[in-house]
Amino acid sequence: MREVREETGILAEPVERLGEVRYWYTLLGERIRKSVTFFLLRYGSGDVADHDSEVESAEWIPLADAPGRLSYKGESEIAAAALARIAP
Repeated sequence: MREVREETGILAEPVERLGEVRYWYTLLGERIRKSVTFFLLRYGSGDVADHDSEVESAEWIPLADAPGRLSYKGESEIAAAALARIAP
């Protein structure tokens, strides 16, 4: 939740774990494996304009638009999973 607050400016409560995305990237010539765990969150308070410098921008979008707007397949699949969890 600390990362969410720092990177988005939002305070939120975890609802459930959605999944994990694993990938590799290169930093200073070294190959690094990273995994990111995603959670469905319930908004508490805050403003996305209050994000930290690690993030270029943050914005609210309809969840239904997220799978099509995300660049990476794994992240798009996580957004689709979130949408499926909250759909009636």
